[in-house]
Amino acid sequence: MEFGISHIPGSVNAPLALTEKHTRQIGQLLPRDTVVICRSGARSTRAAELLASVGMTSATVLTGGIDAWRDAGRTVRTGAGIWNARSD
Repeated sequence: MEFGISHIPGSVNAPLALTEKHTRQIGQLLPRDTVVICRSGARSTRAAELLASVGMTSATVLTGGIDAWRDAGRTVRTGAGIWNARSD
């Protein structure tokens, strides 16, 4: 839902619940230089911790989240898009 409200162009939605369930799979598919983003930073911090637990230590959190990005005058888009991971 949050991603549909606003997101950075080119970003991919991987909700925290999916990241918790498929941490290893997501960590293997993401590029090494990944920035993890949420609205304010709390959920993205948790996601980055999960990814680090499976060896993806290069995932960084966008400080202040999408709110800070928007407040800095950066481009934000609205629309849908969800990470499509197979369920276990």
